[in-house]
Amino acid sequence: TGAVIRDIYNVTKRKNPNTELIVYPAKVQGINAENEIVDGLKYFENTDVDIVIVARGGGSFEDLTPFNTEKVVRAVFECKKPIITGVGHETDFSLIDFVADMRAPTPSVAAELAVFDFYAETNNIANTITRIENAIAALIMAKKNQVVSVAGYAVNAMEKLSLNQKIKLSDLLKTIEKSFDANFAKEKSKLDLLSLRLSKANPLELLKQGYSRTYKDGEVIKSVKSVRAGETIETKLIDGTIISEVKSIKE
Repeated sequence: TGAVIRDIYNVTKRKNPNTELIVYPAKVQGINAENEIVDGLKYFENTDVDIVIVARGGGSFEDLTPFNTEKVVRAVFECKKPIITGVGHETDFSLIDFVADMRAPTPSVAAELAVFDFYAETNNIANTITRIENAIAALIMAKKNQVVSVAGYAVNAMEKLSLNQKIKLSDLLKTIEKSFDANFAKEKSKLDLLSLRLSKANPLELLKQGYSRTYKDGEVIKSVKSVRAGETIETKLIDGTIISEVKSIKE
C-alpha cells in the first residue's frame, strides 16, 4: 500500500504496458514481518512469474531488520525464482542483497532492471527495417549502375561491328534492360509489401491511428464481462494513459 508499490508500477508500465504485476501483501517491518516475507517468496515459487522483486522504502537500520534475519536470507538464497532486491535507499545494504541474483539501489531501479523496454525495442526494430531497406536500395542501384556501365562498353564495341550485328546487339540490350526493369519492379513491390506488413505489425502504429488498450489491474480487458460498474480501468494511448471509473456496461 506504500509509495514503493506505486513507484514500481509507474516504472513498469512506462517501460512495458504489457507487463503483469502481482503484489504479495507482506509486512516489511515489525512483528511477524520476516515470516510474511518468507511466505511471499514461497508463494511466488509456485507461480509462473519471471522475476521476484523484494523491496521496501527507506528507513532506519532497525526498520530494515527483517531483511537481515537468517530466516529471510535463507529463503532468498533458496528461492528458485530470480530475485532483485531494492530495500531502502542507495546507501542501505541488507544481508539479502548478498544472496539475491541482483541488488538495486532503490525499488524504482529494481523495476527498471526487471522490465523489458517495449518501446525502445520497437524503435530498434523500426530502425533496423529502415537500414535494411536502405541497404537493399543501395545494392539495387549499384547493380543497375553496373549494368549501365556494361551497356556503355557494349555501345562502344558496337561501333566496330557491322550494321546487322549492331541491330542484333541493340535488340539484345533492350531485352536485357526490359528484363532488369521488370525484375527491379517485382522485387521493389515485394519490399514495399513487406515494409507495409511490418509497419502494420508495429504496436505503436496502431496507437498512432487512434487505437488504444484498456487494462484492469494490469491485465488487458478483452470483454465487457470482465469489468463491473464502479471499477477503475486504465486506457493506454500513444501519448499517455487515461484512468476512468466504469459508470455502466452495455453488451
